[in-house]
Amino acid sequence: MNRILLMSAAAAGVAALSGCASTYGNLVSGSGVGAMEYQPAVAVKPGGEAVYQQYLAQCRVAAANRQVSVAQNSQLNTIANVSGGALSGAAQGLEMGSILKGAGLGTSVNKSVGIGALAGSMGSLAESFTSGTKTSAAETRSALLTCLRRLDPQSQHYVVVE
Repeated sequence: MNRILLMSAAAAGVAALSGCASTYGNLVSGSGVGAMEYQPAVAVKPGGEAVYQQYLAQCRVAAANRQVSVAQNSQLNTIANVSGGALSGAAQGLEMGSILKGAGLGTSVNKSVGIGALAGSMGSLAESFTSGTKTSAAETRSALLTCLRRLDPQSQHYVVVE
């Protein structure tokens, strides 16, 4: 019964993680640092506003594509990290459960494995989401700024100051 419960929880966790790429994108955009929301520090030269707005629109599209690809990569990392965390936690639970059972403390090794797997999964999930969101935001910002610099390399219309 415990194995069925553990396998069901693992399957539900993987199913939930399969949609986390959009979650990364939503977290980045919701924080105001997504490709369409981020306001780069740019000094627009007199007469350069129209060109800057045109280039900014083009760069937002390129940065949005980067935001999606980074979010997808973060999703893969999250799945791998959570799976690894679950296995590591299960191994630690097995070890602790065996020690406690060997000491005659009447604990269930299966419960210890399940608790360890759950704890490892949850810790890895939190760490992965934090890291993935940070990476997605940084990569999106970088793509936007790089694009702006490349479209006006001589800084004729504007200067990217960040």
